[in-house]
Amino acid sequence: MIGRFKGRTGTWIYGYLFVKIGIHTFYKKHQAHNIETVPYNKKPIIFASNHQNAFLDPILITVVGKKNTYYLTRADIFQKPFLNKLFRGIYMLPIYRQRDGGDPKVRNQETFNECYDLLSNNEAIIIFPEGNHAGQHHLRSLKKGLVRIGYGAMDKYGEDLDVHIIPVGLNYSRFDGFQSEFLINFGKPIRLQEYLEDRKKDEVRTINKITARVSEAMSNEMIDIQDLDHYNAIDEMLYIYPREIDKLAGRNSYTLYDKFIAQKGLIDKVEKDFKENPETATTVSSNIENIIDFTKKNKLKYWLFEQASYSSLGLLFSILLLIIGLPFHIYGVINNYIPYKIPVWFVQKKIKDKTFHGSFKMAFGVLFFQIFWLLQTGIVALLTNDYLWIIYAISLPVSAMYSWNYWKFYLKTLGKLRYNKAIKTTEGKSVKQKRDEVAQYILNLNKHAV
Repeated sequence: MIGRFKGRTGTWIYGYLFVKIGIHTFYKKHQAHNIETVPYNKKPIIFASNHQNAFLDPILITVVGKKNTYYLTRADIFQKPFLNKLFRGIYMLPIYRQRDGGDPKVRNQETFNECYDLLSNNEAIIIFPEGNHAGQHHLRSLKKGLVRIGYGAMDKYGEDLDVHIIPVGLNYSRFDGFQSEFLINFGKPIRLQEYLEDRKKDEVRTINKITARVSEAMSNEMIDIQDLDHYNAIDEMLYIYPREIDKLAGRNSYTLYDKFIAQKGLIDKVEKDFKENPETATTVSSNIENIIDFTKKNKLKYWLFEQASYSSLGLLFSILLLIIGLPFHIYGVINNYIPYKIPVWFVQKKIKDKTFHGSFKMAFGVLFFQIFWLLQTGIVALLTNDYLWIIYAISLPVSAMYSWNYWKFYLKTLGKLRYNKAIKTTEGKSVKQKRDEVAQYILNLNKHAV
């Protein structure tokens, strides 16, 4: 049975390099925390992960681990023979749901048997026990299938099979944003062998107990907002108040994991305070909603509120830099606009589910830039003498990055101009005051906890 999984080394190497390029270009920062503790190739592993970003979730877990890792995904995408072969070639295994027709238990048995075989060979499988993906910082109820698969492998190959369930927390700063951040946390393994005696006494209760433990462990490794009544307010706090969150946590180092711990600390304190003080929860949530509405209406970013206003001299200097750098930006746009715009257009027009946006943007972006750069370089090589095409080829990625940073600088300058105008209005002054009140509320949370 295990022979069917061999012969994919080329697919894995190409896919790894392809995604690795995508990670370094699509994301501004990324980090895999505690990955060195994962017993790759030594133990059978089931990664139990939250599911927030469609295809990207399993791909990122696989790439940071540098090992071909199998994962279960919805069966409807396997219907056509070509796609079935393609998806299985990149380590995907189908899982059937009630909506797919037939008896899911019967149809999934072949997939489960494949999982048992993989685990017996100390392979790794990714399972998303929430059942589907959702673009929220919230862990939903878990299905019990991952525990049953683990014990199914032990039933087939013996109780000596030391199946490890490893809780994984995927944390994206923005689910679909270019140059955003992502952190993957790997938790302490949960060994199914520890529960063998309990399982013999009461299997159902034991499976429920393990599932609850996995849920708690996953929650510890991810941004998990449990107060759904005030979810939007708490979630937006993470973006509106990064400086205040750092001060609240006494944070003096700046890895993504340190940022994660600081955000977890804020959420714990806010949720506790909101529960004890409903009136405060209502006031803070209302202020946050006002800030959100004001920034959207005036096309502003949250970081602009960190200053009362921006100096005219500084803005004048920024405009001067934009004028000087405009010719280089135009060169970058001419040579890179099409491969950049096609994925963005496709995602906006064709992909309704926003949790798929990041996946398609990264995949198509890497693909189209490679294709267009090769074509453009080939054309220049045919039309010019000597080795001018080499200089041109080097200029393509350099000009692409320059144009992207130029555009960000332009948007920041424009944002400062808009902010200076908007903040002088009566509504602007009111929103700025509410923003400062919530900032002070966050800084006082440590006092509330004493």
